[in-house]
Amino acid sequence: MVMHMASPASDNNAAPRMSDLPDARAEYAGYTILVYAIQNEQGVWLPRVTVLQGAERIEMPQLTQAWRGWLTRGEAVRDGLEQAHLLLSGDRHQP
Repeated sequence: MVMHMASPASDNNAAPRMSDLPDARAEYAGYTILVYAIQNEQGVWLPRVTVLQGAERIEMPQLTQAWRGWLTRGEAVRDGLEQAHLLLSGDRHQP
């Protein structure tokens, strides 16, 4: 897996918008994984994952367990990458 991490924003308290550049981008098995770390009202960081195959967006189930939340942006990004990797390698998605 090839991974590119974005530089942290100068304002660590500002939640990124989905229209902003992703916090991480990875290539895996012909897919492009984009991870955005979003901070909620309670200050918890949550990963939001987008998977592309070429120009097509692939719908992937989001793991939304209540316990999924992190104290730092970096932890949320790593979790998002792991979620996407597990879902793609686990044959849960058939193109």
